Amino acid sequence: MYLAAYSKSRSRGITNTVFGITFPWEIPAAGVRSKAYKHNGRQLRLVEFTDELFIPAGENDKHMGRPLTKVVKMIFVEDV
Repeated sequence: MYLAAYSKSRSRGITNTVFGITFPWEIPAAGVRSKAYKHNGRQLRLVEFTDELFIPAGENDKHMGRPLTKVVKMIFVEDV
């Protein structure tokens, strides 16, 4: 699947346009925001984590990574 997207510069890139459709950010928790595009049983999801998100270190929370910057962006391709 080819996906072309660009950020609008208003309000720190609050919306993106994909194929002429605007996708708003969803904010499920402090320090996390995401947006998703679903097509034919698949989902392309952009997730942004900031230093506001707190995940305790240790085995109980399975937290093994440590960010090197204040913002970490991840892209997931998922079956839905």
